[in-house]
Amino acid sequence: MALARPQDAIFAAVQNANAWGTGTAEVVAALSKLEPLPPGILINPGREYNEDLTLTGLAGRLPFDIGNILTDFDAEMNVRYEGALNLLIHLWFGTEAVVNIDTMACATVGAEHTFNVATNLDGKHGTFAVDMINQILEVTHFKVSSIEFSWTTGERLGVTFTMVGRGFGSDPPDTAQVNDTAAIATVTLEGSREALVSENLNFRLNLQSAIALASPADDVCITAFTLTLDRQLDGPVTSCSTPFREEVVAPNPGWIGTLSIEVPRYDDGFFLDAHVDGDIHKAEIEWPSTTLLTGGDAGQVLDWNMDLPQLTPTGFEWTEQGTYGHTVTYELGIASAIPAGMNDLNPELRVDNERVTVYAT
Repeated sequence: MALARPQDAIFAAVQNANAWGTGTAEVVAALSKLEPLPPGILINPGREYNEDLTLTGLAGRLPFDIGNILTDFDAEMNVRYEGALNLLIHLWFGTEAVVNIDTMACATVGAEHTFNVATNLDGKHGTFAVDMINQILEVTHFKVSSIEFSWTTGERLGVTFTMVGRGFGSDPPDTAQVNDTAAIATVTLEGSREALVSENLNFRLNLQSAIALASPADDVCITAFTLTLDRQLDGPVTSCSTPFREEVVAPNPGWIGTLSIEVPRYDDGFFLDAHVDGDIHKAEIEWPSTTLLTGGDAGQVLDWNMDLPQLTPTGFEWTEQGTYGHTVTYELGIASAIPAGMNDLNPELRVDNERVTVYAT
């Protein structure tokens, strides 16, 4: 048996149009591609075992009973303008006309892929396959419960996806699973695409009631931020579904979110006053690349842009002496009206790249 080396491992994910509980056939063959496996993806089977507490007069335990299978896992990676991670982002948002996960360049114009927050995630799930060299691991169904974007000055933008799964298989020995070694062998590994590097970040913020965000007037110089979007998904294991979950759903509210920013200098009282007075803000996180889209309009570049239309400042904390750095924490919400310069009441993500439609929703 070969040594399983992390640098050799690969993964693929595909949106699953089947009913919850039925995997999508040949997930990787359907994509004709694979992604390099970031070191932050490790899938535990999630099999539970229940002990027998009966007193038998014997020294040892009675055999355990096999319980439920709750295959939950995280995927941590760098954010890129193209690739399978955008499918994972789509599965959290729930509405997106085109998902840029294929390998074909756009023929005429760079595509802008717009991710909007859906009311619910019914039917929005995927199949996940990981080539671990010695085995192919497969999660038959999963939903993306939460996303956490994080950045610190000098580093790439990172993201952690939290997945809630149903069903787990491995080939070998489970040759009956949907995605097996034969399917993996038919596809070619596609290399990493361009990441979002520190020097290209633009962070803009002003009052929600103010005019549209613009540079340089609304630029805020920060040293770190963390943005968390959470669907709070949960699905019971019932007598009708055991040992697996029923399709997981979101509670009310359907999503919650937080934003934390590190401001290194106390240049004025803007953030402190907003926290005390309860001012509502809006923000834009933009990550334009310097790479031109070969199939795009003149001067069009790879771009990643997140709009946050409703930010309530819920925390203010001094972080250092001297320059009086401070951490500002916000709760995300739904705006009562679309702010100037934005397109939605909820957070919206737009990604410009050269990928064409693969999955329609």
